[in-house]
Amino acid sequence: MDDDVLVTRVIEVLAARCGWLWDPDGTRYAGTYPPGSTALFYGAVGTAPDQAVGVGFYNAADDYAGHAERWVQLHFRGARGDAAGADRLASAGFKALNKLSRVAGLNHAERTLVALLGADGNARQQRADSYLVIPDTEA
Repeated sequence: MDDDVLVTRVIEVLAARCGWLWDPDGTRYAGTYPPGSTALFYGAVGTAPDQAVGVGFYNAADDYAGHAERWVQLHFRGARGDAAGADRLASAGFKALNKLSRVAGLNHAERTLVALLGADGNARQQRADSYLVIPDTEA
């Protein structure tokens, strides 16, 4: 599975299991999301909405037998002034992804690291969680 396909599959799982909004070509919402919604982004989060999750690829390991390991990072940003906003989003993401098995071409996923990032310039708390993802060799 190509890396961009893997990231897209992770985003699709989060959209389906968390109810977050995924607008891959930027035409459905055109940067204007419903109030209180959480948007998913491939890579860096956009400026709106306040609640957002960016998913990006950052590492890979492959062995001679075809076993593939990929690492993705989820960047969570909570609503303005909500001290626990990023943590709540990360908890939902954890419930959707951790110990995932044979879903959407992903054989396994588990969280490996959590990093608190603090607030951005708009008082939106941020956090980054890393996940090891093993693609399904049959996908």
